[in-house]
Amino acid sequence: MLKKKRKPNPINSKKIWLLLPVYVIYIIVYEFYLGVNLFELLGNIIFPGKKKENKI
Repeated sequence: MLKKKRKPNPINSKKIWLLLPVYVIYIIVYEFYLGVNLFELLGNIIFPGKKKENKI
């Protein structure tokens, strides 16, 4: 009598845990690629009263 271990959807769970860090790293790299502009835009959306104009 052989007992077979049943794994509940091993493919789906592995996909989720493999893709989550990939998405997180992609978002972080994308934000750093865009640079400060993205954070300035987010800052302007969150704090519309504060405007920093650094013109060179």
